[in-house]
Amino acid sequence: KQNQLVWGTQRELGFKDPHKQNRLVWGTRRWPEEWSVLGPSYLLEDNSGSAVRIDHRTSESKRGYIVTMTTQTEPLRREMLVVTGASTGIGAATARELARRGFHVLAGVRRGTDADALRATNLEPVMLDITNEAEIAALVERITDDPERRPLRALVNNAGIGVNAPVEVLPLSEWRRLFDVNLFGHIAMTQALLPALIESRGTVVNITSVGGKVAMATYGPYAGSK
Repeated sequence: KQNQLVWGTQRELGFKDPHKQNRLVWGTRRWPEEWSVLGPSYLLEDNSGSAVRIDHRTSESKRGYIVTMTTQTEPLRREMLVVTGASTGIGAATARELARRGFHVLAGVRRGTDADALRATNLEPVMLDITNEAEIAALVERITDDPERRPLRALVNNAGIGVNAPVEVLPLSEWRRLFDVNLFGHIAMTQALLPALIESRGTVVNITSVGGKVAMATYGPYAGSK
């Protein structure tokens, strides 16, 4: 029964501290040194990315504490993620799945209508053009000033555009726009969020394309940017 969850007062569970014998604690039999004091409510994490919230009410009696508990499964909300290009497709699906798993997702979109369609529990749309320095700076400020002080766990560089044109006919301005979004925008995002990711020991995920491995006919510009 080493993994069995137990709870009670320190006196009941054999703690030695004489000054806190009536303090209520919980933990497993295997790791009693990691037991925690029960507050008004707490979360027990499991391996599925969910947790059980246990609320309790205590009152003094001659026999110690009377504890009333109710349990409710709910997702964890301890870490933030950023997903760029989350309006549609892979980005939207990724943002929704990560939010379902309990992460607070900052989902980059470029239009208000996309933000309205995406907004949900744990899913916070942010206006983000990854070629716009001001919007990147605003995102960094949102993360830094998070009211719950959650760490940034990952950046998913997903934003991108596709171009299908022969090399000789694509205007140079379109070449620059293509590389600004598909390459330099990701570098800008990574540079901006790297301090927070280093602090949290987080991850950068780059969504690329098979076009970065194989350049099909008329896909030379796109393949180069990938």
